[in-house]
Amino acid sequence: MLGLPGEPSQVSSWDAAVEAEAEVAVVMPCGYDAPRAHAEATVYASELASLGAARVVAVNASAYFSRPGPRLIDGAELLAHILHPERVPAPPADAAALPLELGATHA
Repeated sequence: MLGLPGEPSQVSSWDAAVEAEAEVAVVMPCGYDAPRAHAEATVYASELASLGAARVVAVNASAYFSRPGPRLIDGAELLAHILHPERVPAPPADAAALPLELGATHA
């Protein structure tokens, strides 16, 4: 939501992220697998909680989103599962979406 199509990644402020009013936040730091992304996100748990998203999950950016190839299909399917679990009940094999526990108001 904070990036622009066809443009390089950019640094955004937490205020801009809050203003985006995301329902789901997907944490995918480049170069980290899902457990490491989850650990890194945990450091920012209070900031992530301030986003007001109903769910926050960490994923493996390098494997599914940052490199061209067939695994981009798995990444799209993983995002479909994260965003619409009622329609896509299971992520692709070996693709993890690790939820962050941010308190009672964030499932």
